[in-house]
Amino acid sequence: MAVPTPREPARGAGTIGYMDRKFEEPTSLEGEEVAVPYRPDEASTPQGGIAAAVRAHEGEVLGIEGVEGLAAGADAIVVYTRDRSVAPRVPETIGGYPVEIVVSGTIRAL
Repeated sequence: MAVPTPREPARGAGTIGYMDRKFEEPTSLEGEEVAVPYRPDEASTPQGGIAAAVRAHEGEVLGIEGVEGLAAGADAIVVYTRDRSVAPRVPETIGGYPVEIVVSGTIRAL
């Protein structure tokens, strides 16, 4: 899977550019009506949906013996397991999102 690389930020007064998204930032707020850039909150974006599903089911999934952690991926919920034998006990979907299993071994806090 190719990872997109950011483009050089757009140059110019009040313009912010990152990849294909550009937002016009107001240069002055005094006496002017200005448009505010649209920045949807986390819950309304697909990533926010996956993150919300992870939070809602975290305790349930971490309670499965051999599950070391879980995270919101781009298109799926990633479940980290101690070994391959844990996979049959992990649900195929969580909160309506597909599950990707990654055998990570034991995870220890540093």
